[in-house]
Amino acid sequence: MLDTGSALLTENIAIQTFIADLVPGQQLLPGSLARAEAMAWLSLLSSTVHIAFRPIFRSNRLASTKAGQADVAATGRRKLDDIFDKVDALLGDRCWAIGGRFTLCDSYLAVYVGWLDRPAIAAPP
Repeated sequence: MLDTGSALLTENIAIQTFIADLVPGQQLLPGSLARAEAMAWLSLLSSTVHIAFRPIFRSNRLASTKAGQADVAATGRRKLDDIFDKVDALLGDRCWAIGGRFTLCDSYLAVYVGWLDRPAIAAPP
């Protein structure tokens, strides 16, 4: 959540776009076709990658028994592997998500790559 003083922004993509527009010289969010590519990445990260962690980190919200929670978490870990295979394929051999330079997409992706080191992810299914 970001309070801009005149509006309260609550969604990652809105917050990141707002911040990028504050510092246009940094080109955190490029223009034209590259901007559309960036928005596709931000949407993927927000709606697919982020959500894929939920069954692992919050299995108790998706199943009431310990056995059910373990199954939800294990299924979530397998799905997360599939999603990161897609991310890897999209990146290919590039260092950055788009445009050959650092953008918001890369900082947002770094959050989720960091989450992969959490014990709940590393634990055997």
